[in-house]
Amino acid sequence: MPTTSFAALLDGLTRTASLGSNTLGDLGTQVCYQELPAYLQAVEKRLQALGIQHDECIAFECQNTTAALLVMLSLFYRGQHLLLLPPEASPLKEPGFKPDIPAFCKTHLTVANGETNTGSIADLLHSYPHEQYDPQAFANIQTHGERLLLLRTSGSMGDAKIVRFSHAKLLGNAANCTERFGLKASSRVTIAVPVFHMYGLGAGFIPSLLAGASINVQANTNILRFLENERSFKPDVVYLNPTLATMLLKGRRSKQAFTRTISAGAAFPEKLYEEYRERFGLLTNLYGSTEMGAAATTVAHLDGDRPNRLLPLSSVAMLIEPDSQALHCLHPYGFDGYLNSRGETLPVSTHPYNTGDVARQLDDGRIELLGRQSDSTNRAGFLVQFADVENALLRTHTVEQAVVLCSDEETVRGQKLYAFCIAGKNTPEEQPVTAESIRQACFEYLPRYAVPDEIILQKTLPLSPSGKVDRRILQQHIKE
Repeated sequence: MPTTSFAALLDGLTRTASLGSNTLGDLGTQVCYQELPAYLQAVEKRLQALGIQHDECIAFECQNTTAALLVMLSLFYRGQHLLLLPPEASPLKEPGFKPDIPAFCKTHLTVANGETNTGSIADLLHSYPHEQYDPQAFANIQTHGERLLLLRTSGSMGDAKIVRFSHAKLLGNAANCTERFGLKASSRVTIAVPVFHMYGLGAGFIPSLLAGASINVQANTNILRFLENERSFKPDVVYLNPTLATMLLKGRRSKQAFTRTISAGAAFPEKLYEEYRERFGLLTNLYGSTEMGAAATTVAHLDGDRPNRLLPLSSVAMLIEPDSQALHCLHPYGFDGYLNSRGETLPVSTHPYNTGDVARQLDDGRIELLGRQSDSTNRAGFLVQFADVENALLRTHTVEQAVVLCSDEETVRGQKLYAFCIAGKNTPEEQPVTAESIRQACFEYLPRYAVPDEIILQKTLPLSPSGKVDRRILQQHIKE
């Protein structure tokens, strides 16, 4: 049975002598697990002084810093109802700034940057009363005795939502990841993605805690900061997104392989997937969402390993509708629904959960993702999956990254098809890459009806805070 409370998890870590000098923190400050009780006690004393009750819901601004991690663990330890916010939510950012906090949160909690020790951590903690707090909104949630974690979806595929999890389900989801990723006490884990999202928190930080591994988190990661961290911390397990993976292929000179790299947050291009594994060792592509947590991963030892061929995690079932190929997920540790700002539960089917993706079943038990249910259009009487067009663009060797969208504008073949591309350095003939040369190269890999009508070259693609390509911004670019 998975650990069902954070108090049991953290008490177990501090009592396990075999963990020795294992630590958690950022590049500047690392804290031994045996030191956790003193930090938890210092933060608890500060929370009581601020008048924060165990049974209220607070909005906590979570950063990838040692101090923020310790405060978050203290909040989990006391069983706090918690909404995690990104760092930019802080009212200290600019005068008059009002963070988007729902009415059921009584307090907004932040952690300042500064020296982190048992004597100073309380001084880094600041609280702000939420002016729009409404006790009735919190009463609407109906906790049923569960301790709640609330997360916002990235909104990269639509409006952001507030997702409801229990602490127990969060821990169950994390236990699945600990098992699949082979995390253990001897692991040294670098998490170079935000911990206020489900990927960094539920698939990275908490699974590493369950294993008793040494953990290092990085904020605002770039290639230079990552390499500096690597020299100091010497990780053997790394959590990153495809953008950072691309940077490492260009800027990391060391040939030392990692034991495992775990990636999520965006579709992993097949070419990048293969090149990264060849250079840096085992790469596991994680499939999931804020709602599901971790649901499935690639498995390197199975034949035909590709970034979109995934094996469900323990006790997770992936169901595919025969006609539409719509992918549904039955997850014992999935979310318990959406909330609005008034604490009211929004109608949605959670069991099974419609992932919004389409897939096909493989004979060996894996599923093969084919794209989003909304990421397709009918052109000239044929269904065009955007993922197929994106993969074809990458195969032309003129494109490093591609995102395909359509507009409401009609052509003779159907809706107009756009491809936003980051160009490669050169074509095989060493000719400069242009929008037209990319489009012409597509005809070798795609039927005429699937070739994009317009190629838009980009130096970078817009990303959401979780590292996914923000398609809403690109869609707005089309409309303009």
